[in-house]
Amino acid sequence: MNRFAELWRYLIGKANRIGPAISKLVVGGAVRPTDDAATNLRVYEVDNWVYSAITVIARSLAGVPLIVKDTDDELITEGEVVDLLARPNPEMDGYQLRLGTIIDMLATGRAYWSIEKEAGRYELYLLRPDKMLIRREKDGKLAGYRYEDGTFKKDYEINEIIHFLLFNPHDQNYGLSPIKPLENAIDLMHYVKRHHIRYFKKGGMPSGVIETDDSPTPDECKEISARFAELYSGDESFATAVIGGKGVYKPITPPIKDMMFTELRRAVREDILSVWPVPPFILGILDKASYANSHDGKAIFWEHCCQPFGQLMESAINLRLPAVLGGNISFVHNYADVDALHEDGLKEQQRLCGYVKSGIMTPNEARSELNMDDIEGGDELISTPSFSFSTGENDEAGKALFQISTLKADGSQPADRLTRHWKKFENRLGKNKGKFEKVMRGYFNGQLARILNNIDKISNGTRTALAQYVTKDTLDPDAADSIFDMLIEAKILKESTSPVVRQIIREEFAEVAADLGVDVAFDVTNPHVKEMIENGFNRIVGINDKSYESVKAIIKDGYERGASINEIKKDLTSTFSQFSKTRAKTIAQNEVGSYVNGGSLEAAKASGVVKTKQWVSARLSTARQTHIDVENAGPIPLDNVFDVAGYPADCPHDPGLPPEESIWCHCTVIYEV
Repeated sequence: MNRFAELWRYLIGKANRIGPAISKLVVGGAVRPTDDAATNLRVYEVDNWVYSAITVIARSLAGVPLIVKDTDDELITEGEVVDLLARPNPEMDGYQLRLGTIIDMLATGRAYWSIEKEAGRYELYLLRPDKMLIRREKDGKLAGYRYEDGTFKKDYEINEIIHFLLFNPHDQNYGLSPIKPLENAIDLMHYVKRHHIRYFKKGGMPSGVIETDDSPTPDECKEISARFAELYSGDESFATAVIGGKGVYKPITPPIKDMMFTELRRAVREDILSVWPVPPFILGILDKASYANSHDGKAIFWEHCCQPFGQLMESAINLRLPAVLGGNISFVHNYADVDALHEDGLKEQQRLCGYVKSGIMTPNEARSELNMDDIEGGDELISTPSFSFSTGENDEAGKALFQISTLKADGSQPADRLTRHWKKFENRLGKNKGKFEKVMRGYFNGQLARILNNIDKISNGTRTALAQYVTKDTLDPDAADSIFDMLIEAKILKESTSPVVRQIIREEFAEVAADLGVDVAFDVTNPHVKEMIENGFNRIVGINDKSYESVKAIIKDGYERGASINEIKKDLTSTFSQFSKTRAKTIAQNEVGSYVNGGSLEAAKASGVVKTKQWVSARLSTARQTHIDVENAGPIPLDNVFDVAGYPADCPHDPGLPPEESIWCHCTVIYEV
């Protein structure tokens, strides 16, 4: 019996009935597997994390309907095939069959359905993977399958079995169990559990020795040991030991709390969950969960875990079942009701619908981006928007709905001048946001690398070296500077962002100058330009205050709960990976809007020909009513300021505007000569 099977025989307290794993051997045409499927199934039964990971995948995927389509990709909703999927045999419904199949496949690397005909009706049965053998011809070609259970044997033809298997690089007959890469991890946990069992059977008394100046005989040693155990183990655990004479008891193993079993069990758990893979929060492990990573984790769970296994099932079923049942049909999973797979798609549809309603895109342009067919009459812009808002009885409280007024004089009309101007601006804004977001994400990644490097320098790999940096209440600010140097971070941030900021302002300056038909050079030494760059830097450098506090909190928390240096570094990496993308995107949206509008304003002022300017509110359903009011107020002299909800502003994203009037703003300005 292999060591892995022997290990699990100990845990379940009984012998493995299957016997030793046998190397490939052809016996009467049957090819024996090189692994022990029964042992893998018992691992699933007794290891809580293996059980949880496999079961959550199986329950999720089995709950997705398996549907039938014809050659025209049309859904078949009735008939023998549909009935077969709903009730494959008298003892199981479709969900139970799929559930057992997925569990077998994820535990052993393989699963089997037998296709049988009873009373003129086809039935599907789930066969035990540890009882199935592959039959091969002498030339190696597949001959069929064999079911063996003790003395009972039954041979199946090729077209009578649907064989689900995970790829195995060393065995074309039997799939590779995902448990195989976990043997060492599970082996390690076996010894941890074994230690715990022995520890508590001894009443928590650590192993130790009794020293004495005498030289007792072997029989006296046995008697003393037995007597000591009788007095100070079991119900008398942790009682004070009293030894007469000159005997001295000395423990020789550390207490259980000093043996880092908690960290070890957590590491093994992470190994197990990485094999399938299942995000920890799916199983109720919430220590690192947040709304953001949980939202993304659900999509990852379905896209990278459930769906690939679903595709394997579809492939195996379509290889055999359509040929047996007759007819050109195919079986696929219907993921339409899995919200995690469609939430981003819904947001994309809402965005495109907003563009269509606002007269920015034609219906067919939007449908093309959604991979949908064109519709008749969909090549013209639908309407010109009028800027009024209403809140009906069915609206969310305080939510403004963008109302569209369709022009009827000559049918569908092209977008008005302001809308065309805004669309052009929005395209430039999107391009520059991508540039700036990339710079910010690069900065955050570099910042994390510097933090981790500084931790290695001060700790030398041991957590005890961090003790001098932690007080009872908070991390010593002076000490934290050796990990997160605010001055250096500010310097690097400015060096990273200044070039792209100057480029955005310069390009916008040139764009507006060209639109106005004037030849005016961009002057980077212009005090207004320098002030714009400095104001932008002062706004974004504050993000380091939040990062600094996060670093302090993570190090303090890790130290106090006894985390190792590597665990603290993992926590920091996880935190940075969560917020770096979100922060970079938010900063890019708000800062780039400021630079683009500021650059255009400087060009207008430098041109010498611009007389008036007009606010152009975003052609989006999210446009603020206050911003639409500014547009409706009409043009104002170039040197005047707009009145935005009582706040003066030279242009959108003006530094003087409060956050509620500037964050995520998509407005711009149009200039008149």
